Amino acid sequence: GIPERFRTLINQGLAICVMMIGISGAITTQNTLLMIVSATAMPLHAFNHACYFTLRTGGRTVVTTLFDSVCSWVVFIPLAYFLTRYTQLNIVTVYAIVLYAEIVKSIIGFIMVRNGSWAKNMVGRETVNNG
Repeated sequence: GIPERFRTLINQGLAICVMMIGISGAITTQNTLLMIVSATAMPLHAFNHACYFTLRTGGRTVVTTLFDSVCSWVVFIPLAYFLTRYTQLNIVTVYAIVLYAEIVKSIIGFIMVRNGSWAKNMVGRETVNNG
């Protein structure tokens, strides 16, 4: 779970916001859960960004565009639409499912980086002589 010290800091920060703008307790709880879901997905996002920038550095700019943009329009947006229209899931659950659907990008990115398909010679046929 969340360390007690961190939970206390979150609750204190939220309490200040509640007092300042008059947010109800239910909304505060929901927002806290959304922040926790978002925080737990940060390592996944970091890995995806590392893969994305490795591919881009290797000269695969078209692949990175597909990797980022098309995945959003083909996977995440339709998934969010389906979950909000055809299920009774609450917003926190829908957010978590859509956020963690990025595992698709992680798998594709990991395979491409691992097998070296990202490396593209952008300077020609010259080789470096190491000795």
